[in-house]
Amino acid sequence: MNAMIELEDRLLSERDAARFLSVSRSYLANGRMSGSREHGADPPPWIKLGTAVRYRLSDLREWVAARRQSPKPFPKAERELRAEAGI
Repeated sequence: MNAMIELEDRLLSERDAARFLSVSRSYLANGRMSGSREHGADPPPWIKLGTAVRYRLSDLREWVAARRQSPKPFPKAERELRAEAGI
């Protein structure tokens, strides 16, 4: 197993996962308890080992990537782009 795969499969504590995501520990705990957050967003996947909660680094990276937002063009700009494209 190469070092990069080992690093991505590393398990983080709730504290370390919260730091990685720049959120509070209570954000993660509330997400686990309710199953969803504001606007219907699912919490990041977690692993339960006895009473310990862990987060796999690769899961956190995928969770963040799935929530990436792109700005939408202004309506006028969108109309101009469509007109230029002949749509």
